[in-house]
Amino acid sequence: VSFNYRNKFNEEGHLLTADVQYSQDREDQEAVIEERITFPTDDLLALENVKQQEDQSEWLIQADYVRPMEDAQFEAGFRSNLEETITDYRLDSLDQASGEFVVNKALTNIFTYNENVHAAYTQYGNKLGKFSFLTGLRLEYTQLKGDVETEYDLEDLEELLGPDVDLNFDKRYLGLFPTVNLIYELSENENVSLGYSRRINRPRGWFINPFPSRSSRTNIFQGNPDLDPAFSNAFDLGYLKRWRTLTLPSSVYYQRETGSFERVQEPTGITTPDGIEIIRTIPINLSTNQRYGAEAGILYNPTRWLRINSSFNFFRFVTEGEFNDVDYGAENNSCFARFSSKVTLPS
Repeated sequence: VSFNYRNKFNEEGHLLTADVQYSQDREDQEAVIEERITFPTDDLLALENVKQQEDQSEWLIQADYVRPMEDAQFEAGFRSNLEETITDYRLDSLDQASGEFVVNKALTNIFTYNENVHAAYTQYGNKLGKFSFLTGLRLEYTQLKGDVETEYDLEDLEELLGPDVDLNFDKRYLGLFPTVNLIYELSENENVSLGYSRRINRPRGWFINPFPSRSSRTNIFQGNPDLDPAFSNAFDLGYLKRWRTLTLPSSVYYQRETGSFERVQEPTGITTPDGIEIIRTIPINLSTNQRYGAEAGILYNPTRWLRINSSFNFFRFVTEGEFNDVDYGAENNSCFARFSSKVTLPS
């Protein structure tokens, strides 16, 4: 459900907009985990039914104001995202003695996760001869809140989840995010640009939920309520050249992210009834990521009915981080290309 308000003032480009949106969705998942010994005899070790229902509702409230001025423009606004996700997770295990499924109370739970982000932002741009600039600043206040309902004894959960895990948490933090874009016109059809921005990468609810979910009796994934957002600084240097029918954009870029999320594996100290050690995968703020590369494109309009668009991107990704004497560092090179054409038919 969406409500939109738009006010165009008398002056060209003078605008006020406001939006209120509400959305809701549900996702149901079912899985069967069956573990057997197939040689020398065929014996059933464990049979489990997993049912997960996720209900999500979200409010978006936003207002933007644009004020044009001579050779300049001022913008300001605010935005609130209020998101609630309720995950109902149930695990039933087969009791082979009775032949009936029994609820595993240690892993069955309802996790309610709220992510509320409020932002106020402003932007100002101007042109001075061949030089133009656009600067922006965004102030964000974020609340991450989690609440767990379970029938299991909370003291017994320390053995399963760890003694330092906070099942009911309320984390709040404030962030400031500047943006700067500078453009210098070498000629009417040629310019160079320089851009900078600070960005945030928030953990999603699945990475926060402290209750384990599992793909087998011996492999579980457990979220981390102490997970903090990752922050990055991004730089971009661009060059653009235009001809009558041809445009060539290009850029080189660099991005460095600290506190990046990495999934690490560790023993839980718990074993299955038949003595197999249970391994936990958990996300932590572990690494520093660096990404740098170059991109070039072609936009070609040889005639009114044909438009060709192509681009090529190459970048190198470097991760550095260590946990429990295990080096999680990695390096890789990637490239991708894209080509598309548009033909306008007669009439």
